[in-house]
Amino acid sequence: MRIKQFLKEKEIYLLIILGFLLRFYKIKERFIWGTEQSLSLSTIVKFFEEKKLSLIGVHLLNPKSALFRSPFFTYIFALPLKIFKFNPFTLEILFALMGIVVTCLIYLAAKNFFDRKTAFLSSLFYASNFFVVQIDKKIWTITPTIITSALILF
Repeated sequence: MRIKQFLKEKEIYLLIILGFLLRFYKIKERFIWGTEQSLSLSTIVKFFEEKKLSLIGVHLLNPKSALFRSPFFTYIFALPLKIFKFNPFTLEILFALMGIVVTCLIYLAAKNFFDRKTAFLSSLFYASNFFVVQIDKKIWTITPTIITSALILF
């Protein structure tokens, strides 16, 4: 019932198209790979090679530090990486799709708290903000946190 009401609203289609265009335009040429991404994905590769489940997560700075990232990131993206033969570009596509889902969740949460106009403007800001678009296309442990926060609000 709620999904049918959601799909009747024409603004959401505009937001999805805008989010899709901004996140997927030349995505292959703008693929970013750095130490942050290597560190995040090394645990997933190690998980399959050594068959050891990481309960604490990934070290933030070095192996001797006591700072860790949540293992949730490792678990949620291990299967897509294994299916696509550890190609990190597939995760970038998943992260971009998650950004579009977050845009829809922001729309629903803002509509729930305020009105349609506020929902449209807030989700339009999220969908078209340059920095948000860049973050949504990165393989980064913060992105699942954003979608979780949007789900909590909704």
